[in-house]
Amino acid sequence: MVHENGDFAEGFLRDISIKGLESLRKIITFSQKKMNGRLAEGLLYLSDKIYNTEDFDCQLTRQEIGELTLMNKESVVRLLKEFDEEGILDVKGGRIKILDKERLNKIMQSG
Repeated sequence: MVHENGDFAEGFLRDISIKGLESLRKIITFSQKKMNGRLAEGLLYLSDKIYNTEDFDCQLTRQEIGELTLMNKESVVRLLKEFDEEGILDVKGGRIKILDKERLNKIMQSG
């Protein structure tokens, strides 16, 4: 298909390049943030891009959330508990509800 359709090939390569650059940007951004900022960004990503809601049943384990946000499982558990106690999130098992998206955004930006 790529050999037969130049427009398709060009679009395909452009999409792959854009996705690669987005991934690289996320890695650089994540590596420069504190843990709470990385977790906030990861949760907002899940909420906005994956589940399209602020109240979702997260299919990822705490370990997988840690891998997504470049953190260990223990730090994810600790920060989720802190966000829950501060009224930013309501966390019950795998269910995550963002209660204060504005604060979560501020944590992400300042993190």
